[in-house]
Amino acid sequence: MTYARTAHQRGTDRERGQRLETYVRDHLGDFLVDNSESTQRLDFWVPGFYTEVKGKYQEIGDRWMKHWPALAEPNAFILDELSVRKALDKWPHAYFVLVDAVHEGQERWFLASVAEVACADRARLNRKTQRVFKGKWILNLAQFTELDASLTGLRERVMADITDLPWKRSDCLVAAASV
Repeated sequence: MTYARTAHQRGTDRERGQRLETYVRDHLGDFLVDNSESTQRLDFWVPGFYTEVKGKYQEIGDRWMKHWPALAEPNAFILDELSVRKALDKWPHAYFVLVDAVHEGQERWFLASVAEVACADRARLNRKTQRVFKGKWILNLAQFTELDASLTGLRERVMADITDLPWKRSDCLVAAASV
């Protein structure tokens, strides 16, 4: 089954996406390169890291949820595999800002490194378009760090995460070091 979006729906999606990207850009500081109009690059480059902004604008229906029936819809998020691949190319310095914007004015904001996204529990499926299949991942937002909607300290939070290297504190590494 193909799922065609109307020109009006695509325009509305674009406007919503630009609103979220502008909001994130305004919280990343002065020294950044804005690639949000590019289909080939991640949305923003700040010296030290890259950021990709993705939004969810409507509740996810049964045709998606049937692939992961145990996941509650409010925490379900569809991410295109191409974005993950682009971000993996910038590992470990790529981050996603994921926004549940189903109810405007009550958005839920999440931060996830590309490593967290790549290792997260997920359901993967191919969505058929008019011409090709597109890889889609259904993710559980509860697995990622929820941010305050003000995005205060977003840049500092990402820089601290990069500096901290949380993988060095992995339980399996800590246990092996104590043997």
